[in-house]
Amino acid sequence: TFFETPKKGANDNLLADPADTKRMVKDFFRIDKAMESGEVHSANYKLEDVCVNNRLGGCEKSSILAFWKYNETLFDVDSDVIGTLSRQNASDCCGAAKLVRPANVIGGIQRDPGGRLTHVAAFRMQWVIKEKKEKDSRRDEDLVAEEFENSYQEYVEVFSPAATGVKVSGFSKFFQQSSIRNTFAFDGILTVVSYLLITLYASFVLSNFKDPVRSRSRLGVLTVFVVGLSVVSSFGICMGLGAPFSLVVNSVIFVVLGIGVDDSFVILEFLEKESILGTDPVWRIPNALANAGGSITLTSITDFAAFLAGSA
Repeated sequence: TFFETPKKGANDNLLADPADTKRMVKDFFRIDKAMESGEVHSANYKLEDVCVNNRLGGCEKSSILAFWKYNETLFDVDSDVIGTLSRQNASDCCGAAKLVRPANVIGGIQRDPGGRLTHVAAFRMQWVIKEKKEKDSRRDEDLVAEEFENSYQEYVEVFSPAATGVKVSGFSKFFQQSSIRNTFAFDGILTVVSYLLITLYASFVLSNFKDPVRSRSRLGVLTVFVVGLSVVSSFGICMGLGAPFSLVVNSVIFVVLGIGVDDSFVILEFLEKESILGTDPVWRIPNALANAGGSITLTSITDFAAFLAGSA
């Protein structure tokens, strides 16, 4: 769970209003209590059923609440909340590390020469849950974790913070995977539309309305079909080698489409030149491919370099 301001830059300081800072910490106590008490639960599981146990027997977690040992009473009597948050050697009762690591629970840290926090962009709370994946015919699934994390995401989405001007967001493996699936579903629509538009464009460019005999409009459809086959085969090879499927890989569908259709235009342009020069029909295609090869190689290398830089 993350607390941050929607604004970025000079106005994203969660410590700007000490009263609001206290309200944020109280909000974290509310969320922690809801998680630990079972208020946040799925149909079959509570946090205690899915979490990794810490050395005290409770749930493994990390949070700014560790500065007060997850004790709301200690927080309520604290007269200097920012001073407590500024401590760099506070003990952590419930995390894997024995000391609170500020960088793990506080983002955008700035301190004065005395070490006191002057700027914070985000607060973070994390629980660690068990992983129990089951392999089905398509992918590894962790149904227990997904069920609980879905309930957690629903709770965070409707959570109303007492602090003002604060954005509260949740993050989990389930949320990440569902977001990727939704993105892929939307990209699927874009893929179909883009391939359809490119097919129409290629057919139009390669057509010859004045001389139907020399018209190559049907090659536009075949060109896109061949590009589609290359995409499918390359995906099969990469997945067979164990390359993970990601948003970067997904964008290859569009990149290969543009490169492939562009190369077909280059080849046909050189083929047309050979025809105009009166080259023997037997040698037109070999000569066109020989002349087009340099251009295609150059554009392929530059596209590869650009795509490699973008993916990095």
